[in-house]
Amino acid sequence: MYHSYRAPRHPSYDYRRAGAYFITICTYRRNCCFADAITRDS
Repeated sequence: MYHSYRAPRHPSYDYRRAGAYFITICTYRRNCCFADAITRDS
């Protein structure tokens, strides 16, 4: 079942521009679907 939801967006911001974006991903019962992030100092 999908709910109709409209994400809040700033009306004057151009979301096509390059930049850093944060996303939220919800999984069923908080199931881990992705690997852990690993950082490596170079």
